[in-house]
Amino acid sequence: MTRKAATTVALLILICMGASSLQAGEGGSNRTPPEDALIMRYNSFKIAYAIRDDYGLGSAIQKVELFGTTDLGRTWKNYGADPDRQSPFEITVPGDGIYGFSIVSTDRAGNQELPPEPGTYPERVIIVDTTPPQGEFLSPLKSDRIGEEGIAIAWQTQDNHPLKNSVELHVSGDGGQRWYLLKDKLPEDGRMIWKPVGSRYPTYSFRLKVRDRAGNVALIKAPGMVLSDATAPTAKLTGPQVASANRVELTYTAADDPGGSGIDWVELWTTTDEGATWKKYGQYQGAASPIVFTTETDAKVGFYLRAADKAGNVTMIPSAGTQPGLTLAFDNEGPTIYLTDIKGGNRFLRGGEFVEIQWQAVDANLADNPVTLSWSADGGQTWTELASKQAAVGSYKWKIPADSDRNLNNCLLRATAYDALGNQGMVESEQFFSILSNVTHVPITAIEPITTETETAITEIETPDEEEEVEFIDEPQPRPVVPQPETAHPSDIHIEGAAFPDTEGEETEPVIMVRPETDTALLDKAREEEEVKMRAEVAALLLQEKERKEAELAEQAELEEAARQREETARIAKAAQLEQERRVQAEQEARDRAARLEALRTEEAEQATESEETRLAMIAKPEVETAIPTPKRIATNINAIALINSGNEAFGDGEL
Repeated sequence: MTRKAATTVALLILICMGASSLQAGEGGSNRTPPEDALIMRYNSFKIAYAIRDDYGLGSAIQKVELFGTTDLGRTWKNYGADPDRQSPFEITVPGDGIYGFSIVSTDRAGNQELPPEPGTYPERVIIVDTTPPQGEFLSPLKSDRIGEEGIAIAWQTQDNHPLKNSVELHVSGDGGQRWYLLKDKLPEDGRMIWKPVGSRYPTYSFRLKVRDRAGNVALIKAPGMVLSDATAPTAKLTGPQVASANRVELTYTAADDPGGSGIDWVELWTTTDEGATWKKYGQYQGAASPIVFTTETDAKVGFYLRAADKAGNVTMIPSAGTQPGLTLAFDNEGPTIYLTDIKGGNRFLRGGEFVEIQWQAVDANLADNPVTLSWSADGGQTWTELASKQAAVGSYKWKIPADSDRNLNNCLLRATAYDALGNQGMVESEQFFSILSNVTHVPITAIEPITTETETAITEIETPDEEEEVEFIDEPQPRPVVPQPETAHPSDIHIEGAAFPDTEGEETEPVIMVRPETDTALLDKAREEEEVKMRAEVAALLLQEKERKEAELAEQAELEEAARQREETARIAKAAQLEQERRVQAEQEARDRAARLEALRTEEAEQATESEETRLAMIAKPEVETAIPTPKRIATNINAIALINSGNEAFGDGEL
């Protein structure tokens, strides 16, 4: 290029590096990117340039070429010429790295600026960085609990092009669904003590939001969380106490402290030896009662309920000797009930009168007021209730119903008892009885033999000799004449409205009437003996039942005392074990905290030393002389590279 062309037309490229940077790169001695190199997170960009006519003669530039380097000028590559000589150049690079650029122009006379030689430092340097920062939490690393002074949060980050004080610390109280800014403008490596105000959330999670100079953003979540809920939930079985089948629904309540994390699961444990051994039955999410339990045995089963909250607090597993929270007895048998007495009652009752019915019901699980009384007028085909919700031992005065049209035969009494599980026991009167309402009953008073004067003693007839023949005389024997009894025959009792056959004038044979009459005194005595016998049997049964219950209570008291002693021993041992574990854990945590603090202090000291050394080196570094460009160099030099579409996007503040 001639001097005239150089002075007439100059290509001025607007650059951001400054003359000092260009001059420093010419000798090829500085092979590190300049501090003000543009860093972006895009591998496609535009390089803008402008041609300025300093003398008003019009542009003499015929061609504009772009040269690039990936090793800060050691080697160069021609990217080609801009065909329309209109800004900008559009460039796409293969990936992350350091890229340098220079522009070479040619005027219409064919004078060309010399292309950059190997070793020539680029006029413009761009760093492409699409890799987000890396980092990690030093604390918390596990589920730590917030102490009185708070919780220590420590972190460290790494990046090739870090942005100073760009770290943000976020906190979440719902497991990461929503995040809140806790503090910003934090250093790349740092530590702080944090304590929440109150206990709004049972657990807290943390994350870092880190930006680099290229605008890359990284979200780094802490592996551990902080627990503010340190109290285990409570769980209690509420029933039932007995079951009539081998499948039962166990009801329970489970709750966490107000402001706690809430129930996560409950766990059911069972024992069949009163707490000597325990077995896990099942685990159930949430706190929705009831739990369906099934068993193949009719023995008593003890239950224990564990619970855990969402913060990880959990109640202890039952150990040997732990007493059940609920003991369930399986009962499939109905109560035993006796009709101990029916005072004033016999086989014939009078309508309108009263009779007292007495009973006794026995069962280990009787319901409240378990007895119901009923009676039947048709031999037990249908029953009518007399009274319900009667005590287990009691009496009832029954007014005998009166029927003006007829007497009632084949009547029965029934007493029914129920236990708490719905099992039923029943007893009925041993014999039928009658209810007399419209006919006066004449009781049987005695039974006596009937004799006549015509009866003669039976004379003994000699046995004939074997050879003698006795002639059989077939003659009718005279019928004994029996006078009519003084009492009337039942058929002679006139019932109003009844018709009898007319027997007047007819010859009838005398009828021998045999009426089984009973002595009333003998019947009363027999009834009293029977009542005494029945009462003695009931008293014996009651005494036997009382002795059995007393023995069971004594045995139960011994077992409970032994179990209590076992539980107390186990509790003391467990408390000692937990205290030992707590001391060991506290000592370990203290050592860990001391080690982390010592490491942080060492690292801070090293950083302070390194910063001081760097500052001293910068003070001692001589300034680089600024070369004065020659007119020819001004005419042919690259003057500017304007970057488009890399400003706000490169340093965007949006969430990833």
